[in-house]
Amino acid sequence: MQTNSKLLLYVLLGFMIPPIAWILIVFYSQIFTFDALISVVLSFTMIVYIIVATAVGLLFFKTQLEKVQNAVERNHSSSQSDKTLSLLPLWFLMAQFLYTSFGPLVVLSSLDFVTTEQFWLAQLFTIPLILLFVIPVFISFVTTLETWTKKLVVSDEYPFISFGKKIISVIFNTLLGNIFLLVLFNVTLFITHPQLTLSDLILKNSIIAFVGLSVSTLNIYLLVRQIKLSVIGITNAVASEHNDLNKVIKIDARDETGIMARCINMFISELKSTISDAKNSSKINQNHAVSMKDITKTTEKRVHDEFEIASQTIKQAHSIQSLVEISNQNFSDTKLNMQESNALLNDARSEIYRLIESVHHSVHLEHEMNAKLEQLSSETQQIKSVLVVIGDIADQTNLLALNAAIEAARAGEHGRGFAVVADEVRKLAERTQKSLTEINTTINIIVQSVSDASEQMKNNANNIESLSDISKHVEKNINTTVETMDKTNELTQKSAKSSQEIATHTSDMLVKIQSISTISHENDLSMKELSDIADKLYSSSEELNAKLEYFRT
Repeated sequence: MQTNSKLLLYVLLGFMIPPIAWILIVFYSQIFTFDALISVVLSFTMIVYIIVATAVGLLFFKTQLEKVQNAVERNHSSSQSDKTLSLLPLWFLMAQFLYTSFGPLVVLSSLDFVTTEQFWLAQLFTIPLILLFVIPVFISFVTTLETWTKKLVVSDEYPFISFGKKIISVIFNTLLGNIFLLVLFNVTLFITHPQLTLSDLILKNSIIAFVGLSVSTLNIYLLVRQIKLSVIGITNAVASEHNDLNKVIKIDARDETGIMARCINMFISELKSTISDAKNSSKINQNHAVSMKDITKTTEKRVHDEFEIASQTIKQAHSIQSLVEISNQNFSDTKLNMQESNALLNDARSEIYRLIESVHHSVHLEHEMNAKLEQLSSETQQIKSVLVVIGDIADQTNLLALNAAIEAARAGEHGRGFAVVADEVRKLAERTQKSLTEINTTINIIVQSVSDASEQMKNNANNIESLSDISKHVEKNINTTVETMDKTNELTQKSAKSSQEIATHTSDMLVKIQSISTISHENDLSMKELSDIADKLYSSSEELNAKLEYFRT
C-alpha cells in the first residue's frame, strides 16, 4: 500500500472511530434505548452526514497529500509543500473536532423522539471522543506522515508539530478525556438511572475506566514508542561501536528528536568526511614526511656539499683576488710602459718629421746639382764642339803648313824661311791636334764622369725620393701606431679601471661568499634539525594515522 493511501486510510479511520465509539458509549450509558439508538444509527441524516463529511474530508486530505507527494517524488520541497506538511496534523485534529462535534448536533436535531436531555448528554459525549479516541489515529497519522516525508528537509519557516506539543496534546487530552468520560458517564447514570445500586455503579465505572485506561495506554504506548524509537535510535548509533562513523541514526520524526537526529547525522557525516580527509591528509602527510626525510637527507648532503664548495670558492676567490691584484699591478705597469712607448713614438715621429724635411731638402739639392751637372755636361758638349772646330782648324792649319812646305820647297832658298815657319806651323798644328786629342779624351772622360755623376745624382734623387716615400709611409705607420698606442693606452686605462673594479667586486664577492659559507654552515645545522623534525613528524603521522584508523569511515 502506498503511503498516501495509508494516510487516507488513517483519515478514514478518524472519521469512522468517533461514530462507533459514540454509539457504544451512548448505548452503554443507556441515554437511548436500543430501538431508539437503532433509529438514530439508521437515520437518513446520520448516514448522509457520515458519507458526505467523510467524502469531503478524504477529498480535502487527498488534495493536500498530493502536494506533499510531488515534493517527496522530486525529493525537493517547496514553500507550499512545507506549509501543507506543517498544517496537516492541525487540519487532521480540526477535521476530527468539527466532524465529531457537529455530527450529533446535525443528526439528533433532526429526530423528533430525542429529548433535550438526551440531546445534550449525547452531544457532550463527543468531547471525550475528541480528547481520547482520536489520539491513537492522530499519532499513527503523524508518525506515518513523518516516515513518508523523512527525506525532505525540515523547514524553519513552516516547522512540523514539535515534540513538546505531541507530549502535551497526548497526555493532556488523554487525562482530560478520561476525567471527562468518567464524570460525564456518572452524570449520565445519575440522571438516567438514579436508582442504580452502588455495585452496579462501580461495575459500570470500572468498565468505562478500563476502556479509558486502555485507550490511554494505547495513546501513551504510541507516544512512548515514538519517543523510544527516537531515543533508542540515537542511543544505539552513539553507544555501540563508537568508532563506526558509517552508522546513521534512523529516525523518521520531523519534531525535535528528528531534527536532533538529522543534526547528529549531519555532524557524523561531516565528522566522517573530516576524518576521511584527515586520514587522507595523514597518509599524505606520512608520505610527505617520508619524502621530506629523503629530501632533507638529500638537501642536507647538498647543503654540506654547498658548504664545501663555498669553502673551496673562498680559497679560489682569494687566489683570484691575488691574481686580480697582480693583474691590476701589471695593468698599471703596462700603462706606464705604454705611456713611455707613446712618448718614444712621439719622439720618433718628430725625428721622422725632421728626417723627411732633410730628405726633401736633399732631394731638392740633388735636383739642383743634377741640373748643374746636366748644364755642365751641356757646356762640355759645347766645348767638344769648339774642340772639333779647333781640330778642324788644326787640320786645315796642318794642311796649309803642308802646302806651305810644298810651296817653300818649290821656292828653294827663297822659301826656306817660309818652310821653317810652315814646319813650325805644322808642328804647332800637330801639337794642337795632339792636345785636342788629349783634351777630347779628357773632355770625354769628364763628360762621361759628368754623365755618370748625373746618372748617379738621378739615382740618388730617386733613392732619396723613395726614402721620402718610405719616410712618409713610416710617418703614416708611426701615426697609426701612435693612434693605436693612444687607443691601447685608453683601453689599458679602461682595463686597469675594470681590473680595479674587478678587484673591488672580487672583494665584495669574497665577503658575500664568506657570508654564503656562514649561511651554508647554518643551513647545514638547520637541515640536521629539520631532519630530526621530519623524523618526529613521520612518527607523529604514524601515531595520528593509527588513531584515525580506529574510526571506520
